[in-house]
Amino acid sequence: MYFSGVDGNTIARIGNTELDLNNIQFSNSQQISPVYGFFFKGYLAGMDSTAIVQGTLTLNYDDGAPFAQPDGFDLEIILDKTALELNNDGIYANVNNTLMYIIRDIQIISKTHAIYPASQNIVEVIQFIATTYNKIVN
Repeated sequence: MYFSGVDGNTIARIGNTELDLNNIQFSNSQQISPVYGFFFKGYLAGMDSTAIVQGTLTLNYDDGAPFAQPDGFDLEIILDKTALELNNDGIYANVNNTLMYIIRDIQIISKTHAIYPASQNIVEVIQFIATTYNKIVN
């Protein structure tokens, strides 16, 4: 999943603290293992394995303290956008859509600093893994 400012208003927060978000990307993967029966050539069922969410969170660097959050936190991402959609009468109208993702139990893998998108802007790049995410649509 990839969010940018072009898509609408994107907010990332931990609890009540809103982050100065520059960019966020994440993906979810969950393998399915086949379960074979005795004397069967094909598999009978699929067994879900542990899901893993991996991603990168890019925050605008504050001159104060760097991002300091203990492992195991939850991250909320809210995308609020307005788009033109064709209604039943054949007329285009502005429609507000809100998507919310909650990434749970985040563990930070690495933190680095970079210059992005311009040389005057220093960002903190945080790579993470997590156990699961939930998607909520309003």
